Amino acid sequence: MTHSHTKYSNLFTTSFIYPPSCYTGSNTSEKIVFNTRVQLFSEQVAYIGGLEASGQISAKLAYKQIKSLWKQLKRFKKQLKSSQHIGNLITYPGAKK
Repeated sequence: MTHSHTKYSNLFTTSFIYPPSCYTGSNTSEKIVFNTRVQLFSEQVAYIGGLEASGQISAKLAYKQIKSLWKQLKRFKKQLKSSQHIGNLITYPGAKK
């Protein structure tokens, strides 16, 4: 029972605290996927900022983690521009292939 409570708690936290915003740009699959990735980046940066602000991680570590996320986002954008098959790029950052 605790597991399902945690599942719903995480769903509530994600959708309530960080609700996904609607994409209002042109409706191309590349732009929609990139927008989703930018929102995920933003959410992760907010978590890291919160951890740093509460003293749970150092500013140096927070900087390194955000810099790494930024590089991942830039690499994803580059791959997206050069890819003909967008389905291969739709993965969660850090997910093992």
